[in-house]
Amino acid sequence: MPYQLRRIVAINIKNSITRLPSGRVAELDPRGGVLAIGENGVGKTTFLRLLPVFYGATASQILRGSGRDSLIGYLLPDPSSCVVYEYERETENDLRCVVMHCQGNADAPEFRIIHAGFREDFFYDENNQFVLRDEYPRRVEEMGYEVTRKLMLNQYRSVILNERLSTKEGTDLRRLAAVHSLGPKPLTNLEQIAAAMANEKINFRDLQNIVIERVSDSQGDVANPAQSRRELKKSRNDVSQWLEAHDHMVAVSMRRRISMSRIEAALKRLAEGCFVCAYHYPDEFETLREAGGQRQAEEWLGKIGYRLARLGEDGAFFMAHSIVTNEMRSSLREEMRAVRTKLDPIVHFLEVLRETQGRDPHIHPGDMIWESEISEAVRANSRLERTLNEMREISGSRTTDSSIDRVRRVLEQLVKAGYIVETNAASKGYQVTGKVQYLYQLLNFINENTPLLSDDGVVDSIDTQLRLDVPDGERSGLQSP
Repeated sequence: MPYQLRRIVAINIKNSITRLPSGRVAELDPRGGVLAIGENGVGKTTFLRLLPVFYGATASQILRGSGRDSLIGYLLPDPSSCVVYEYERETENDLRCVVMHCQGNADAPEFRIIHAGFREDFFYDENNQFVLRDEYPRRVEEMGYEVTRKLMLNQYRSVILNERLSTKEGTDLRRLAAVHSLGPKPLTNLEQIAAAMANEKINFRDLQNIVIERVSDSQGDVANPAQSRRELKKSRNDVSQWLEAHDHMVAVSMRRRISMSRIEAALKRLAEGCFVCAYHYPDEFETLREAGGQRQAEEWLGKIGYRLARLGEDGAFFMAHSIVTNEMRSSLREEMRAVRTKLDPIVHFLEVLRETQGRDPHIHPGDMIWESEISEAVRANSRLERTLNEMREISGSRTTDSSIDRVRRVLEQLVKAGYIVETNAASKGYQVTGKVQYLYQLLNFINENTPLLSDDGVVDSIDTQLRLDVPDGERSGLQSP
């Protein structure tokens, strides 16, 4: 049977009794009838709740009425914990695997799709160890299989359900959907239906909302009007109420505004000087990505002399000045000097580390950094140890510090500056945030214009994304990098 989910594989997920990673691989075949048996508390219901996630359902949709507020973070407590969905496309040999991990710093899923059927050695290595979230893509690719880029929930849903998004990234997602979608045509609202069937409390209003949304998305067959006709064996009053509900839903969707609690949370982060990205403050990032959220944020920031800025089309959001004053220029010059003396050496050290490991030296948002990995590399490589010891501007460092102490202080300094966030306290794992793009832009500008950092003209020529917004006619001096 084409286009079907073949099996769900849970890898090292949480044991609901011990509250620890299970250390096991469990499998469920959802085709036909499934009977889940076992003692209370072993995870039967929790495991079955994974089914709607494959279709892009949100945790709140699945858990509605259950009294729980966590699903992904609860199920996947470790960087090696994941759920694999193997599905079939046009033929039984045309297989794909959706791999779901928990984002390192949020109770939210992230997905990749492997162009192959499930293999246990994708996720379990030769040393009988589970493979970590950031290591398995390279492992799979080295085996000769293609792996997609990381997808957030809304992106993944548009791919698996073959949705037609009108966003800037819609073209790329449609390309992925052509290769990986579950069906040849859009499967609109399928995630809502799957979530409703798995829900402990479902009422007629839930079903009505699904029908209304489905009808509102339907355009009919213009070429064959007769095939677009629908026969409704209902009274006139029933049809009138249905149409009124539909018109109301359309009107609401046309003027829908982001809830104040969500936009207030995003504005709070911006006002704190945070860089809001998918890896650090993911909920606020999703709010600002929506057109309504951006519009409201810009309205509020504009009232206090600021604007909403972003690092590229897909980067982090941050609050920038709308008007440049001499005081702001002075502050920015001090920031550039601090970055040059304190952060540039740290970035250089991390790039040398990655280069010795045979990896791309450039640090990207979402990359994982492990304290133990850096410490081991420093002990084994004299060049790294020398580079680390030559860094004189590590905050809080002392001459008596060991290499491990200095590594720890480097990471603490990056956390304090907002360039990484701790995602695993036990293993000392850190994830790079979107703010690192800002750091690279600033470092590039500093390296090109170091002799002139005291000139106001140089400050005015910084890229408009770097917290300044000077009209083109007033710009002078060097060009931004």
